[in-house]
Amino acid sequence: SDCDGFDCEAGYDGNGTYFSVCIESTEQDYLQVENHCLDGGHDGVALPLNSSENDAIFQMSLNVWANRPVNNYSIRLGGTDAANEGVWLHDRTGVPMTYFNWPASGSEPNNSGGNEHCINIIGDINYNGLWQDLGCHSPSNAGYAWSCETR
Repeated sequence: SDCDGFDCEAGYDGNGTYFSVCIESTEQDYLQVENHCLDGGHDGVALPLNSSENDAIFQMSLNVWANRPVNNYSIRLGGTDAANEGVWLHDRTGVPMTYFNWPASGSEPNNSGGNEHCINIIGDINYNGLWQDLGCHSPSNAGYAWSCETR
């Protein structure tokens, strides 16, 4: 479907939170994604608060990628550790995050290159919605997709 002028899938997660997952043919840095979400009337970039919300976003993304695949499957989420490395905060409220979906292997978050302060869902459907830390600013590992939320 199309929402906000982008190829998107959107819907409620069953608990009243509205999520969208959108894709663009060019890389989108965090500020661009945040503006897309706000311009679309959402609260901001999605930050799953539990596994159910993360699963809802990941499942929506499967339809987007089936209709318009690109080389990078990463989906930008909210959350940042830019102020203090390893201390992840909600990007809009500044409240410490309590839910994480990093790989059990401990490979993420790794702050590769010393500038990975944003969160993406890993760009491979075989990871089933696991997260990685990536750069917030293009071209530092910017993703082509993002998720917005309205709570």
